[in-house]
Amino acid sequence: MSKLFNFSKTRFPKSGLTNFTPRTQTWSSQNTLKNQFLFSRTSNSQAGEVTKASKMEGSYHWYFEKAVSVALIPVLGGGLLFDSNKTNDYALGVLLPVHIHMGLSSVIEDYLPFRRVPTLNTFVLLLQHISTLCAMFGCYFITSTDVGLTKYLKNIWTA
Repeated sequence: MSKLFNFSKTRFPKSGLTNFTPRTQTWSSQNTLKNQFLFSRTSNSQAGEVTKASKMEGSYHWYFEKAVSVALIPVLGGGLLFDSNKTNDYALGVLLPVHIHMGLSSVIEDYLPFRRVPTLNTFVLLLQHISTLCAMFGCYFITSTDVGLTKYLKNIWTA
């Protein structure tokens, strides 16, 4: 038996879900309430259309974040134990800005959500991408033309 839920009595804030259409829910042992509302922000969907998202949608991003974090451990350890190594410096110059970029993306998604402040969200994300690229270029420049990234950071630390 299918039921259409009615949420017209201020369950959601007025500023939030204005084009909300509830999904028809079939009650069975396989469906749970947590799968009840799934939203889509794709450009080809109608406003207020609710589509079923994949269960694996967010897991790839999570696995990539963890892989970068785990890869940073030997790279940072190698930078601390050994003198400046170009391969280690290039790996550090890519992994560290990507790690910071992903962490800052999570903060932006939490505190400046697109549905609440779309213009500010877009501007801050653009600024974040530009900053990450500049940081990567700076790491590349220090590694390729100067003493190397780890040696450079050691010189700054001991200065």
